[in-house]
Amino acid sequence: MTIVGYSIPVFIIVLLFIYVFAVILRWFPVSGMSTPNFSGTPFQAFLDRLYHLALPLMVLTAGSLGGMTRYVRAAMIDALHMDYIKTARAKGLKEKVVIYSHAWRNALLPVITLIIGWLMSVFSGSLVVERMFNLHGMGKFYIDALSNQDYNVALAIQMFYIVIALIGNLITDLSYGLVDPRVRVNR
Repeated sequence: MTIVGYSIPVFIIVLLFIYVFAVILRWFPVSGMSTPNFSGTPFQAFLDRLYHLALPLMVLTAGSLGGMTRYVRAAMIDALHMDYIKTARAKGLKEKVVIYSHAWRNALLPVITLIIGWLMSVFSGSLVVERMFNLHGMGKFYIDALSNQDYNVALAIQMFYIVIALIGNLITDLSYGLVDPRVRVNR
């Protein structure tokens, strides 16, 4: 399943999810950000917005889940073949302790890079999803600016994406110190 999830492009996943969850099951709306002519309390409007954004969020998650699963599996397999895992098992530690205390913490370092990078790529990867669900977000704004040759707006949005990427890299570096006690910032 992970190979299939990794191999299918996002726009195909969008079409499959729309067909299954919006056409056949009728659980979610096909497109839009809110119900037309909706009148209600601000909390009801918030819930309506969440209802409309649930299917695009599921698509963005499912689109990257295959690759992320394969990456986590590979990192865990590499960590389980290290010498310190053999030593921990030879000392007679329980398998749960070996996996969660020793292997998982060391396998988590590359996974943190992937997860935070994935969260940052939601901004750029959502261009296709926004277009297919007819959502009015930054991606649509960016494409409209490029289509209208409004290069100042396009550059400002690109600068926003760059700032998001820099913040993501900073968060990645800081989170390494939380996961791995060997990684510390010297004063």
